[in-house]
Amino acid sequence: MAANKVKKKKKMKTKDKVMLTLSIIMIIVAALALAAVVLMNSSLFSEGDLNASMTTNSEISHLTKNFLVCGYDTDDTKNVSYRKNHMADVIMVVNYDISAKKVNILQIPRDTYIDNKYPTGKTNKINAVTNQSVKKGGGIEGLATVINETFQIPIDYYVTITMDSFRGVVDVLGGIEIDSPTAFTSREGYKIKKGKQLMNGQIAEAFVRERYNNGGDFGRQRSQRIFLSALMDRLLDASTGELTKMMPTLLGKVTTNLTLAEMMDFAKKAQGLDKANIVFHSAPGSSGSYKVASGQNLSIYSLNKVLMADLLNQYFRPYSDDVPVEELGIIQVFDKVTTEDTQEAMDSIGVSSTTSQTGN
Repeated sequence: MAANKVKKKKKMKTKDKVMLTLSIIMIIVAALALAAVVLMNSSLFSEGDLNASMTTNSEISHLTKNFLVCGYDTDDTKNVSYRKNHMADVIMVVNYDISAKKVNILQIPRDTYIDNKYPTGKTNKINAVTNQSVKKGGGIEGLATVINETFQIPIDYYVTITMDSFRGVVDVLGGIEIDSPTAFTSREGYKIKKGKQLMNGQIAEAFVRERYNNGGDFGRQRSQRIFLSALMDRLLDASTGELTKMMPTLLGKVTTNLTLAEMMDFAKKAQGLDKANIVFHSAPGSSGSYKVASGQNLSIYSLNKVLMADLLNQYFRPYSDDVPVEELGIIQVFDKVTTEDTQEAMDSIGVSSTTSQTGN
């Protein structure tokens, strides 16, 4: 009996250490922490491997890595099975500069207009690629290909999570305290007040997804940054019991091509990483109505090629040569660029950000 107790205690201490280590990864790639917890479960599955041709050059792969992090709008509470009808509601490319211990996160608007050579269900929107079959060039591998070819940046790893498990994680943690910079009412009728408030899973989802009543695409991206910062703080304070409770919530709802060994390796490299060195970047461009190739008039987001080239060269190619704008696969539809001033809001939550500037 005593021996069993000793053995159990030793196992718990090991789990504590692993959980703590995996939680550090959250600081590296923000939303990646949600996947880190479930990696302790052998039932974790991936959607497939990425093409080796799109990964970081072996000569600099020990210095930098890129992660594709996506949140799917799949909702099991609405009887929609996973891997079916799941568009990418949140799309982020995370560059981890291992050598400099810096993280740059590019938020890509879900309505970003892309070439019709990619499978999008005739919408020409980047978020629809994951909704297409892998055989047609869709899925997470297809999205990684689009980003690799459009922005000319490597993609080494991916992590995805569904929105129903997103709500579950927030609820398991007893809610997340969010400091909203504005007051608004979501389309679901949730009233978000200005200032600090404890949000449960449903309200947090409404907060990060609302755009119509919250400043459009830029407002939604700002909300996502604020939420991720608050989630990082909460997870770092979470107990082993709270982290363990996340497993059933995330099981089968998170996919990644990262192995446990790779996660542990990144956790080691992340030691000493300062949260102030995490910088969010809004993709410069503007929204508007546009007739896509199928003949439909749809609301799209048009990236600005010149400003995107500058942003990518400055923050997402720390050890490789600049790529000129003409080599990018960006199709610019609108000349206007929306100016967003988020620095003050980001400073208040301890996370830096860059903003798009007015120009052509």
